[in-house]
Amino acid sequence: MPVPPPGSTSTDLPATQPAPTPSNPAVLALLSDAEKYQQQGNMAAAQSRLQRAQRIAPRDPKIYYQLAQTHYELEDYRLAEQVALKGVSYAQGNYAEQKRFWLLLVDIRLKAGDGAGATAAREQASRY
Repeated sequence: MPVPPPGSTSTDLPATQPAPTPSNPAVLALLSDAEKYQQQGNMAAAQSRLQRAQRIAPRDPKIYYQLAQTHYELEDYRLAEQVALKGVSYAQGNYAEQKRFWLLLVDIRLKAGDGAGATAAREQASRY
């Protein structure tokens, strides 16, 4: 973490906060279920759970990341990219989460045959 210059306060520095951890028990249960289904290879069931979690907590980047991964596994690269880009917008201020999204976008775009888009995503990821 950068040290503030003499005479300034820590409030002068840009705040970087981690994405909020879902605290809603229903969201936590849905995320847990979705992860189990993903591990079992049942992407359709995982997708369903994640979409329900998204309706409950529509600004949680963790849900968007898991949902983008699920669309990727289902080979719906267009939707995976859209969901991942939306997740980037909700992860503002959380550099680690943003980098994770951009690296996922590299994979999505490569699988979709978009080499230039993958290169652009890799450049974005390198900024974090």
